[in-house]
Amino acid sequence: MDAMQKDAHFSQIQLLKVDGGASNNNLLMQMQADALQIPVERPSHLETTSLGAAFAAGIGIGFWSKEWVLNANKGAFDSKQAGSSKGQTWQPNVDKDTNSSQYAKWKKAVALSYDLADLAEPDQAPLPTS
Repeated sequence: MDAMQKDAHFSQIQLLKVDGGASNNNLLMQMQADALQIPVERPSHLETTSLGAAFAAGIGIGFWSKEWVLNANKGAFDSKQAGSSKGQTWQPNVDKDTNSSQYAKWKKAVALSYDLADLAEPDQAPLPTS
């Protein structure tokens, strides 16, 4: 998230919008909200990336006009869509002090893992992948 904020020239990202298969995991979405300390919003239509690709292809072959795609569907896939059973927003449920402590422990675990590759013998054959 720090890299995204830096690249986007934002001092603080206020909301994370998610889509795709992993966004169907409610526990993962709550963990994201807790870890990032910002709301996480999932649209009612989970596969917005593939939907966007389909719209782009339809525009490309003249099936839809750009105006129709951009205007006629406005709000149709918004997470706040009325009657949506899947559109949802998660709020952080972990206080900032607990979150900071957990993040520091995670960063330490990651740093400790850097040297694990050195445990293998240099002449040892790699493990099979299947």
